[in-house]
Amino acid sequence: MKTIRRTLASAVIGIGLMMGALAVPAAAAQPVQVNCYQWNGYQQFASNTPWHTEPYGRSPVVSRGGGSVLITYYCINDYGNYWYMRSSGLYAYESYLE
Repeated sequence: MKTIRRTLASAVIGIGLMMGALAVPAAAAQPVQVNCYQWNGYQQFASNTPWHTEPYGRSPVVSRGGGSVLITYYCINDYGNYWYMRSSGLYAYESYLE
């Protein structure tokens, strides 16, 4: 009976150690380096302009649209790209300006 308990205890401890080794935390995301400058004015954007959640092409596109848009900031990301932020907080890349 003691042998069975020791075997079970050893198995449980072994499984626990193995699971702990597998549960390695993910690497922290790199902070986004963006310099933004206040600018309140209207700009004309192409009709199907993708609007992103961050000033990076890899960030999610949450809406599309163009026309005359109130821009509250222009930003330069760490790649040197210019992005325009509208009053809702979404960003469009400079190449969509008309």
